[in-house]
Amino acid sequence: MTDIASHPQPVTVLGTGQMGAALAEALLKAGHPVTVWNRTSAKAEALTALGAVHAGDVAEAAAASRLLILCVRDAPAARTVLDAIDPASGRVVVNLTTSSPEEARDAAARAAARGLDYLDGAIQAGAHIIGRPEALLMYAGREPLFRAHEETLRVFGPDTRFLGADHALPALFDLALLGLVYELWIGYLHTLAMIGAEGLPVGSFASAAGKIVDDLVQHFGALATEVETGRYDPETFGRLVDHEVISGRLVEARASRGVDAERLRHVKRLIDRRIGQGLGEQGFSSIFESFRPAAMP
Repeated sequence: MTDIASHPQPVTVLGTGQMGAALAEALLKAGHPVTVWNRTSAKAEALTALGAVHAGDVAEAAAASRLLILCVRDAPAARTVLDAIDPASGRVVVNLTTSSPEEARDAAARAAARGLDYLDGAIQAGAHIIGRPEALLMYAGREPLFRAHEETLRVFGPDTRFLGADHALPALFDLALLGLVYELWIGYLHTLAMIGAEGLPVGSFASAAGKIVDDLVQHFGALATEVETGRYDPETFGRLVDHEVISGRLVEARASRGVDAERLRHVKRLIDRRIGQGLGEQGFSSIFESFRPAAMP
């Protein structure tokens, strides 16, 4: 058993909104001495009832623990808190505030200028699943710093990943994953509209949709490899010339039922463009070349 497991290190949680409170509660359940601070003191009361110590201000909270978990409303609020931490305190700040990649880099530079050890992170989970296997937590910064506190950070969820030195990576992954979720949701909702337009209960479609989505997930790694190598295997999802016919039928089927088909029209335009370039025998994933970023290798 490690020393951290035998003697859980004290941790301060700065910000006890819904997510910050869930983080503090997970630490308390794991046996960590926890100090909490929140701009609105009343939000910390439930945690003090569970055994947390409530600090009156950021300086007092930061003085209580070497490891500080920062989880506040937004990046400007996080900057205000960072500026209130004594730069000579030798504290380690793990910033789990939702931010953009640019804001993450700015916060890291701000922390470095103040002499603070700093990790940036992102949480892909609702507050209600903090500490459970479904939660995904991602971190970036100096790897030795992450490894030194990894065991404590895993209290928030066993699927805890170090992404690299660039502090912007967790925010980038977070936004990319949220974008994927939105794309899946809106696609699914449009298919429910198509089923419902026939007067069918949309729930009758759910299990079939789930089966297809589960199958698609199994191909994520292969698709990423195709994009990285530029070799688009038609065996994965068929040739573009095959999808030309299918996409046309889909657009017609949705539109004729009064369901918005603009997103599918966009897909068909991408397919048609590649075929017009003489690339119809390539696999479906080759449409990536139509929007490959200029900065991407």
